[in-house]
Amino acid sequence: MKVAVSGLRPAQFDDLAENNIKPLIEEAFDTLGDRLLTDIVSGLISGVEHLAAEQAYERGLPVHVILACPTQAGPWPLPVQVRFLKLLQQADSLRFAHESRHKDYFMQDQLNLILGEADLALTFLNRRDTGNCSLLGKAVYQGIPVINCNPFTERWEGYREGHGWRADKLSNLIKDLKDDQA
Repeated sequence: MKVAVSGLRPAQFDDLAENNIKPLIEEAFDTLGDRLLTDIVSGLISGVEHLAAEQAYERGLPVHVILACPTQAGPWPLPVQVRFLKLLQQADSLRFAHESRHKDYFMQDQLNLILGEADLALTFLNRRDTGNCSLLGKAVYQGIPVINCNPFTERWEGYREGHGWRADKLSNLIKDLKDDQA
């Protein structure tokens, strides 16, 4: 399965520091296992997506990067840009949602391309992160299962009973996926 990864930016980590997020990503990858986790699809935005790409490279997993535009990392602090470029150099494939930054909704186009390649979405939801909420809504609408790896949030803040948008707990969803693969 190709797994889309989206998550918190460093300023949004709230209760999760970077050193606490790494083990959660490792646990998610371990739980999926080699049979279910074959590729990572990522926008390679700072934070969780960098950590997940590093973990994927350590495991020898292919990482497919879809950037919003060629200047995506331009406004980021220099240390984040350096980390981004090191990860980008190792990517197995690279695509752009747009060739220039002057397009309306280019981040949404990037998200659509990422989900177009994904069989599963792995996310770290928090109460302020509209990008992850957008991923969750789009993934659910497209029938892509979503796993929320943030232990401090049970579900998307915008959850509405009538729409049934929610992130499943890792253990429940993995069990279902493994049962389907058997």
